[in-house]
Amino acid sequence: MTKPRPRSGPLLLALVALAGAVSSCTKTIRVDGLPDSVVEDDTRRLIQAQSLAARAAREKDPAQAKRLYTQAVGTYRQLPAAWNNLGVLLMKDDQYLQAAEAFASAADLAPNDPRPYYNIGLLWDSRGYLRDARRFYIRALERDGSYLPALRGAIRADTLLNEPNDRTLGWLERSLMLEADPEWQEWMRLQKVRIESQPLFRTREQPE
Repeated sequence: MTKPRPRSGPLLLALVALAGAVSSCTKTIRVDGLPDSVVEDDTRRLIQAQSLAARAAREKDPAQAKRLYTQAVGTYRQLPAAWNNLGVLLMKDDQYLQAAEAFASAADLAPNDPRPYYNIGLLWDSRGYLRDARRFYIRALERDGSYLPALRGAIRADTLLNEPNDRTLGWLERSLMLEADPEWQEWMRLQKVRIESQPLFRTREQPE
C-alpha cells in the first residue's frame, strides 16, 4: 500500500509567509529628517531674531532697545545674550521680577556663562538682600571661579554680613591677582588684613 504523502506544500507556504512577516517587523525603517520647510522656518526665525538683537544693541533709546530684545526672544527663544541684555534693561526700569526671569532664561541657555547669575545677584544686592545676592554670586563663581565682578560681589557680601571665612580669604587672594582697579585693590588689601587679624574667623562655618 502506498503511504500518503504529507501535504508539505501549504504548510511550507504558511511558514514562509510567517517568516516574511516576522522579517518585515524586524527590519530597520528609515526615517527621513525634518521636512525642509521646518528647517527653513527655524533658520528664518533665527536670522530675524539675531537682526532684532543687533538693532537693540545699537539702539540709543533704552525703551526701544527693550522692545527690540523682547521681539528677538519672542521670535527665537534660544538667544542667551539677548535674554541677559533684556534683563539688564528691565532691572534699570525697576522691573525686578521680569528681569530675574530674563536672567534665569539666559542662565539656562548658556550653562557656562557666569554673567546671568551674577546679574541676579546684583539685582538682589541692589534691593538690600545680601544673603540672596551672595548665593547667586557663588553660583556665578561655580561657572567661572575667576569672574571678577562675582568675586567682588561675594567678598563684599561676606564683609557686610560680617561673615568672613577661609573661602572669603581665598576669594580675596584670587581677586588681588586679577584686579586692575587701584581703588578695588586697596579695598581688598584692607579686607584681607582685617580678616587675617581676626583670630577666630577660621573656625567659622561657611555660610550658604
